[in-house]
Amino acid sequence: MSTVGERLKEVRKYLKIATQSELSKALKWKRTRIQDIESGKVLFMRGEEAKQIADKYGIDGWWLLTGEGAITKEQTTEDVIYVNSCMDKQKKMPLPRVVVHHLPSIANLMYYLVATDAMVPTINMGDIVIIDENSANLGDGMFVIEIEGNLTCRRLQFLPNKQTKVFQDNKTYEPITVDSDKVKILGRVVARFSIFRQ
Repeated sequence: MSTVGERLKEVRKYLKIATQSELSKALKWKRTRIQDIESGKVLFMRGEEAKQIADKYGIDGWWLLTGEGAITKEQTTEDVIYVNSCMDKQKKMPLPRVVVHHLPSIANLMYYLVATDAMVPTINMGDIVIIDENSANLGDGMFVIEIEGNLTCRRLQFLPNKQTKVFQDNKTYEPITVDSDKVKILGRVVARFSIFRQ
């Protein structure tokens, strides 16, 4: 599977845009952003960047982010949903509806780009998790939470005395037990997408 930088180069080739400067002008991006993505200096493209390219050029935004599917796809607007970032609700990521068709509702989905190795080997740094805000109170499980001012993905076990055990799959980290009101639950993890790494 290709890297996001290789896929962005493929987009330029497909669109017959010869230079990074031409694409940066068309998108109103800094040329260095395109250069950094294509060179591999930046390993991930933001969801809103993929959406901008998808909207402007008809490129499959999901393919651009993950490498799954094809560069373009005959699809209707009903085939794709746009999921808000839980860190910034102005940012959106394209997501094929088929990925979440099994969920009772897609209205309350958000995405989170995992920024630590705390959930390795289950979830790697750089993976994208989809969370459901409405399924936060369904018992123990994996959640995106805010604790001590930081957003993170963790497993939670709800204890009977208004305490919550917060733990990781990476065994180099010790679990902690905190008062339940110290943990803000953004949503339960309902899907995960791994980003290809060489």
